[in-house]
Amino acid sequence: MTRQVLVASVVFLLAAGGGAAFTRTTTPAKVTFKAIMKPGGAFEGTTPDLVVKDTGDNVRLIVALQNLDTGMSLRNKHMKEKYLEADKFPVVVLEVAKAALKIPADGAAAEGDATGAFTLHGVKKDVKLSYKGRCDAAGVCDVEGNFDINFNDFGVQVPSYLGVTVKPETAVSAKFQVKRDPPPPVAPAPPAPPAPPAAPAP
Repeated sequence: MTRQVLVASVVFLLAAGGGAAFTRTTTPAKVTFKAIMKPGGAFEGTTPDLVVKDTGDNVRLIVALQNLDTGMSLRNKHMKEKYLEADKFPVVVLEVAKAALKIPADGAAAEGDATGAFTLHGVKKDVKLSYKGRCDAAGVCDVEGNFDINFNDFGVQVPSYLGVTVKPETAVSAKFQVKRDPPPPVAPAPPAPPAPPAAPAP
């Protein structure tokens, strides 16, 4: 579940790069994490709970942990209560500087790599992420991104149950949609000051 949060954060960063401002659309987001288990197997967890905030210079992606779903109710309970400690750390956050992101123009696409600050379990670390986005002519942009984390770097206990252990390395990915905000209206220029009165004739 922690991975899911991470993924969502990455996606959030991707969508908000550059100097333009963006707002999430009503299209559902999807944040996914893929956990590899020992001695074998894997599972994915997903959540739609992604908030994108444009702070001006940065883009901040916030993912709530309460609704992370791994497909098994008992595993959800263990992840949220024992490992992620969602009662103490209810969200994960990814923040990326807009200047580090390539923002596509309307009707165009862009992709790249960037570094962002990721906060999980109360610990903030830099992560390297890859992203891509495509915008239509109306400024509606589909964004996706991914990055890798290690639970050990964030003080998260490695999940283990009945002899099956999750590897600490986790792949995080996210998809979401944003719309470019229209530029603010330009204030009209102030009226020119009145001309000074003509000097009296000599």
